[in-house]
This record gives sequence, structure tokens and C-alpha cells, in this order.
Amino acid sequence: MSTPAAVERTLDFEPHPADAGARLVLQPRRDLLNHQGNCHGAAVMALLEAAMQRAASTRGASWHDALTVDLHVSFLRPGQGLLSAEAQVTGGGKRLCFCEARVRDADGALVAQALATLRAP
Repeated sequence: MSTPAAVERTLDFEPHPADAGARLVLQPRRDLLNHQGNCHGAAVMALLEAAMQRAASTRGASWHDALTVDLHVSFLRPGQGLLSAEAQVTGGGKRLCFCEARVRDADGALVAQALATLRAP
């Protein structure tokens, strides 16, 4: 995925090298914080999904516009400071791709994790 998706540009996600799959980093802006000063859950969820979209795109050109058809997110702790999402493809077939992702804070603490099913267009 050479061109960042609109959500990546809008929320300032930064792609970083990953051993396998994909890695995106977010330094939450003030407008992405909730009333408690933590990164809003919707931004964390978008970070997870965007990382899994990028991971799916490593399967080939036909996967660059994959659609998320199912998404499960578990929020484990407040997201504070620099957040890093790492995603991998865990399986799938010709039309479906299964991915998982985790968001960690700068200390390496697990903030959220997700599972998704994506479909090739």
C-alpha cells in the first residue's frame, strides 16, 4: 500500500518498517483525546483497522483495497502518548483474509487488540 489511506492522512498515522505484516504509529493530537486526556477509543480502533488493512495488502495488489467485513476490538488500558500498532495476516483464502493487531504504548504496555476479517474487492 504505497499511498496512505484517507484515514491515515486525516489522523496522522505514520507507517514504520515491520518484520512481517504492518506497523503504524500515532502521536495523538489534542483533538484525538477524550475528556480524560487519553487517546479516544475511536482513534485507537482506526489505528488497529488501518494496520490490518496494510497487513492484508502484503498479500498482493488485489488486496490493496480490501474491505473490512468483521472487526472485534478489546480495549485493555487507556492509550497515552505515542501509540504503535502492529498487525499480521493470520490466515485466509482467495477472497477472505484474517488479521490480528495490537496497539502498545511507548512503554510497551498493551492498550488494545483486534481481530478482523477482510474481503478482497
